[in-house]
Amino acid sequence: RPCQKAPCREAIEMNLAVLQELACPQCRDERGLHVSSGSEVHGTDLLCGYLECQCGHAYPVIDGAALLVRGWKSELSKHRRYLERSVPSMTVPEELRGEFAFTSRVEPAVAEEVLPYVFNHLCFSGIAFDKNPTDEVRSPRLTALLAESAASGPYQLLRRYAEGGRGARHLDIGCSVGTAIAISAEQGADISLGLDISFPAVHAGRAMIPVSVDRKHGVAELVVGEAESLPVRSAAWSLVSALNVVDAVDVPSAVVNELSRAVAPDGQLLIAAPFREDSINFMGGTSGLLQVEEVLDIPWIILRGPRYLEFLSVDAYVYHRPAQADAERS
Repeated sequence: RPCQKAPCREAIEMNLAVLQELACPQCRDERGLHVSSGSEVHGTDLLCGYLECQCGHAYPVIDGAALLVRGWKSELSKHRRYLERSVPSMTVPEELRGEFAFTSRVEPAVAEEVLPYVFNHLCFSGIAFDKNPTDEVRSPRLTALLAESAASGPYQLLRRYAEGGRGARHLDIGCSVGTAIAISAEQGADISLGLDISFPAVHAGRAMIPVSVDRKHGVAELVVGEAESLPVRSAAWSLVSALNVVDAVDVPSAVVNELSRAVAPDGQLLIAAPFREDSINFMGGTSGLLQVEEVLDIPWIILRGPRYLEFLSVDAYVYHRPAQADAERS
């Protein structure tokens, strides 16, 4: 959607329909967040400003990307170079414009550390693009390996659980540029929400949402958030996924507990990681959930560059939270 104040580019504004799904990461108030006065709102979309909680904490929205992180100032400082190069000043809350050297015009850019995830999004989201920038330099051998991974990897498992309405409310943790969100939205989810700690990844991914997802029948959004303190309502998501996340955080048990908290009654939790299921159970976070499926030794190919692959093997586990009536009978 074009932003009137920045005609030189397209701004991807935050869909305010997602507000009712969010919660303050500090106090977990289930009453949700509200848009602060002075924020730049265009109809039902938010370009920049703040989301505020009843407890007094506020979280900035920069170029449509909400930073729902307890230490958002330090998180922004980590990405100073990216912000100054890729975010126009018109899309930044006025109070923050003096802290970085924002410019009025920017060059389309993707942070170097995000490029591999953009490549994977193009290859594995299952969305047809007019032109895939990796096509011209990809070898036939590499193409065959990617096809094998796409047919049997974690994203294929996610696609299966997102079908038939089971993923009508999908929350993906560690979403990077939003490959899993593109998949569930394409499957017809009512709402697909991705969280990642990386602002450059979320910013780049949000720019691809209009390209890869038809948003007419649902909401697809990416926000910056911590896996250890999810800024979402409890027991509200019919499908929660975390692909290669649990093994990448400092306190895995805290993340597993948060994932479990988000799962709605009769909902599913999908975890893919190089941890065995007994290790995940040892963390204590899956209490109250029943394991319904495990798939071991899944090929996970990460496209680090057009002709550079990283090959991993992960195990995937699917858990189910019984509906209240089922839980009482058992």
